[in-house]
Amino acid sequence: MTKPKILIIDDERLIRNFIAEALEEEEYDLHFASNGQDGLVQAITLEPDLIFLDIRMPILDGVSFLREFRQQTSLTCPIIAMTGYKDDMVLNECYQLDVFVLIRKPLYLNEIKALSRRYTRHPQPKKPKNIDIQTVASLGRQIASFGLDSPAIQYFIEAIPFPGFVTDQSSTFIHANSAFETLTGLDRNQILGRTSQELQLGHLTGKEEILEEELFRTDGTFENKDFISNTKEIFQDVVIYRSAITGKSSREHPVAILGLIIDMNDLGISSFKKQLAIKYPLLSPRECEIADLVRQAMSSKEIAQRLHISLSTVEYHRNNLRDKLGIKGDNVNLSTTLLTI
Repeated sequence: MTKPKILIIDDERLIRNFIAEALEEEEYDLHFASNGQDGLVQAITLEPDLIFLDIRMPILDGVSFLREFRQQTSLTCPIIAMTGYKDDMVLNECYQLDVFVLIRKPLYLNEIKALSRRYTRHPQPKKPKNIDIQTVASLGRQIASFGLDSPAIQYFIEAIPFPGFVTDQSSTFIHANSAFETLTGLDRNQILGRTSQELQLGHLTGKEEILEEELFRTDGTFENKDFISNTKEIFQDVVIYRSAITGKSSREHPVAILGLIIDMNDLGISSFKKQLAIKYPLLSPRECEIADLVRQAMSSKEIAQRLHISLSTVEYHRNNLRDKLGIKGDNVNLSTTLLTI
């Protein structure tokens, strides 16, 4: 597996060393630049998976780097800007140039780790061709039929080519495969024994109490439910299929739920964000991302928490969305407009 490449551009050696130390136990290929000009050359040459960029630097500052980077390459590499600036004009320009996240110094170790995991894309397992609803449902039934106590169930969950997990009646994760680790950016030992709520993965696992209570009452009968959401890591629309899993015998009541997460693109369904980007080509990727969350009736605070960005950043992008979508007047609701697209 190829290590994700991270480029760290900062003129302060202490900052470069701090980020390197924060990520030393992670599986990353780290590269460093002490000014924007050197960073620009490396960014174009290396094609990194993620860039940490200081805003105030000699030779070529962060904003100038962003302009040159966007002009000279079509790379969509996520960029995390680091700053001590309080000048709104400078920060607004960063957002206009599609900075994904802006963090303020002093930096925090856990923040660096979490952002790196979230924005680097590990190679995904190969997915089967011609996925359809019947295939996924059949696979879910087969895996669930083994029973929770069967040693074969973990092997088969690991073998499936898309993210899979098992939760017990308290919604605690008791199984998860490597594809699910990649999707969430979490190690298995961080996932198992905790609930989706504790891990803030409710948006991904599609936790619906009524549905799961019904599954637990069906004596192992397979049920499925579509749940469309933006995933934490790769921001794609997904469908989640669930199967009830029994205990020691097929006649026992269900004791756990198997979840399989399928990318809607594999089902031939175009996502809302794709439709939005086609209809409004001037929208940035981040604006499309936020539009999708607004469409799901999420508040600005919830969006800020989901994307690990400031509330003011969300409001900035919401205002941009209103302008670019041609929404006039405060009496026109943004989420209502998005629902009509």
